[in-house]
Amino acid sequence: MRPFQRSSQDAGVPSTVGQQTRRFLRWALWSATAVALTVVLVNGVIRIVGSPAQVVPSARAGSDVGFDAARAYAASFARTLLSWSPATAEAQENELASMFADDVDAAQAVRPAKSQRVIAAWPGPALVRHQAARIVVTCLIARDGTTVTQNIAVPVAWTLRNGTVNGLVVYDYPALKSPAPKAASPPGGGQALDSVEGEAIASLLTRFFGAYLAGGDVAPEFLTTSAIIQPLARSYTLVGDLDSDDVEQIGPGANDRQIAATVRARDNATRAVFTFRHRVWVRRDIATGRWLVDAI
Repeated sequence: MRPFQRSSQDAGVPSTVGQQTRRFLRWALWSATAVALTVVLVNGVIRIVGSPAQVVPSARAGSDVGFDAARAYAASFARTLLSWSPATAEAQENELASMFADDVDAAQAVRPAKSQRVIAAWPGPALVRHQAARIVVTCLIARDGTTVTQNIAVPVAWTLRNGTVNGLVVYDYPALKSPAPKAASPPGGGQALDSVEGEAIASLLTRFFGAYLAGGDVAPEFLTTSAIIQPLARSYTLVGDLDSDDVEQIGPGANDRQIAATVRARDNATRAVFTFRHRVWVRRDIATGRWLVDAI
C-alpha cells in the first residue's frame, strides 16, 4: 500500500478517530524517513566535493585551456618586465600597464637603468587555485656582454567563456624565486661491453654516425632491412671515431641490443662542438655476423 492511500475497507466509510490517528502516524513515519535519507545524501556529497574553503594551492598535475594560456601569458610578461632600456622606459611601462590589473601601479614595477634583454623565457612549476596561478618563469638575460638566469613567479588569473579563454591579467607584482634544486639522477642501467663486441659495435657506429650527422640519407649497408632512419634537418660532422669506451649496453640482449653511444659532433653552421648520447638499437646479422643499426 502506498503512503496516504486509504484501504478498500476505508473507501466510502467515514473516518473514525482511530483511523485518523493511524494515518497520521504513517505520514509521520514516512516524513522522518525522507528527512533522514536527505541528510545522509547531503553529508555524502559534502564529503566527496569538499568545502571551497578547504581548497589550497597545489602543484599543477594536468593541463587545460585556461592554465595553458596563463603559462604563455606569464612568459610574455616576464620578457616585457625584464627586457628594458632607458630609451624605451615609457613604452615598457605602457605595455606592462596593459598586462597588470587596474589596481597595480605599472610605473612602480621597474625603473630601468642599464639596458638588458631577455633571450629566452619559459614557464615552469606553478601553484594553482581556481582560475589563478603563480607561475615560475625562468629567463635567460643578456646584459653587459654576459648572460644570467633569473626566475620570477608571475601571478596570472584568467576568465573563461564557453570553454575558451575570455581574459588574462597579471593581478599583482611578481616575486623573485631561487633556482629549483637539482633532481637526483635515476639509477644507471648501462654496462660495458667486452672488448671484441665493443670494438665491433663502435666501428659500426663510427661509420653510421659519420653519415647520419651529415644530414643526408644513411647508406643501407649500415642498416637492417627494417630500419627507417629519417635524415637530420641540420648538418654536423663527427669529431673523432667511437671506441669501446664510448658504447654501453642498456638492458639485456644478445643478437639484439640497445646501445648508449657517446658522440662528439661539430655544428657545421656555428662550428660549435657538442657531446651527445644517442640510444641506438643494433642487430647482428646471423648470416654474416655483422652488426647493423635497426633504429635510433
